[in-house]
This record gives sequence, structure tokens and C-alpha cells, in this order.
Amino acid sequence: MSDMNLHVACPSIKRGTNIKDIKVPARLRERYPTGLAWYDEAMGGLGHVPSTVTMLTGMPGTGKSTLLRQLADAITSKGLHLNVLGAIRFPRRVTDWRSLELGKTVFLHGSVATGWWEEWISQVPHKLPIGYALARMSMGPHTWTESLRMLEPIGLDRWGYELALKYGARDGFACPVGGRWVLAFWSCKPLGKTLTDAARIMIFAAASFAAIRLDQLSVLSAEKPGHLITPREIAVLRALSIGMPFKEAAQYLGLGEETLRTHLKKVQVKLGVRNRTQAVAEALRRHLIL
Repeated sequence: MSDMNLHVACPSIKRGTNIKDIKVPARLRERYPTGLAWYDEAMGGLGHVPSTVTMLTGMPGTGKSTLLRQLADAITSKGLHLNVLGAIRFPRRVTDWRSLELGKTVFLHGSVATGWWEEWISQVPHKLPIGYALARMSMGPHTWTESLRMLEPIGLDRWGYELALKYGARDGFACPVGGRWVLAFWSCKPLGKTLTDAARIMIFAAASFAAIRLDQLSVLSAEKPGHLITPREIAVLRALSIGMPFKEAAQYLGLGEETLRTHLKKVQVKLGVRNRTQAVAEALRRHLIL
């Protein structure tokens, strides 16, 4: 990062400036001893330099809809036929569909048909959205075609992809960011080889910067103290995830068997699940255990 050359559209910084060579104004040097420190805070739009998205696109504005519009204008390629679909902030519990609300945790690009979202959110409580689930568990970007080849969905597992086809999307590109956000793009044509490694890197970088700003702009309720999962509960889930019986897991962790069962009951409530199998599955989806 420190050796990155910035291709900015900001009059105060020349195009191609190395991040280490950014000059901090005298009035700000006490707060920002280096250009890198100045840039780091600018990522949140808090410093003298505009936010990173503005630096990359040259366009002001910090609102959520403006941010997605800027992102679209910055990365849309006529060769790729790639369009911004929107961004979703993953809820803490994987199946907490009620927390997916437009304008709060879901932000659609203005060009996207609202009917697409309305149909999708009305069906997810009854049909497993495997594309969404894959994006939540993934650490890297992938096309929808790649996910189809990997998962080979059958029957109703294909409904999400078929719904996208209904609205003219033949392929897409999902960019999961930090296990917290997914920014999605759609294309009216198969992406295939046209989405080069260089294009993937550029789009994923832009999506990551956008997710940073969206995270700061989104008002999310804090986790209640009684719902925080403890290290001991994580240890219990980790032991059970590799198939240890209760007695063996208790001995392994140095706990009484009843104490282990108590930890398991508590964590099941926190995760909103009914049994230990669901608890382990939910913990894996949330990246709480490996």
C-alpha cells in the first residue's frame, strides 16, 4: 500500500503521486506526521484529503446512493458490459432475513429494477439462496458462472440464478469484503475470459473502498453484552465441529461434561439455532471457527 501510485482526480495531489510522497500541510503535521497517516484517515473521509472514493473517481459526495453511482461510473466497462447491482451488509445471523432492509443494510444501484429485489427477499425465507451463502463464506471475488460450476445446483437451488436471468442478468461478479459486505455486479453477457485478472483486481479494490465507506455510513445496532459469544463457547463449538463426543470434548477442554453442555445451550441461543449441528454450521458460516 505504501508504494502505491495514486491515480487521483483531486487538484491538491498530482496524478501518479506515490503515497509516500504526499506532502502534509504544515497546519496538519502535528496530527499527521506522514502522508501515509494522512491518507489512512482520508479513507474515512475525516482528513483534509477527500475520501478514497472521491480520490479515485474525482467526484464528491458521501451518501450511500451517491457512493454506488460513483462506483458504477468509475468501473463500468463497455467491453465487460458490467453494471453495479448493489451492496449488502451481512446480518450477524445468516438466516436473519428481516435485517436485510433497503436503505439500511441493502443498497441497490438506481438502475436496478426494484422488482428483482422484492422477488428475491420474498423467497429467501423459503428457499436457500446458495449464491448469497457462498458470497458470505468466501474471502475472494468470483463470477456467478464460476459459482454455478463449483456448486452444481439442482432443483430449487437454482432459483436465485434463474431470477437473475428473468431480469436480464446472464452473469455477475460478487465481491465479498471482510466477511461483512458483498458488493455485486451484473452483466447481460457471460463474463468468461473478458473479465481478466487485472480487471478483477481493479473492481475488487474499488468494491473494498466502497465497503469501507458504506460501513461508516450505515447505522448498525451494537451487539448486546448478553449475546456476545465467549472464547469458551467458541472452544466448545470447535471441538464439536471435528466430531468429538461430549465426554471426549469435555476432557479435551478440561471441563465437566455438564459444564460443556451448558456452554453449548448458551451459544445455541446466541446463534439462534436449535441443536448442536446447526450451531456448528452457523459458526462456520460466520467464520467463528475453522
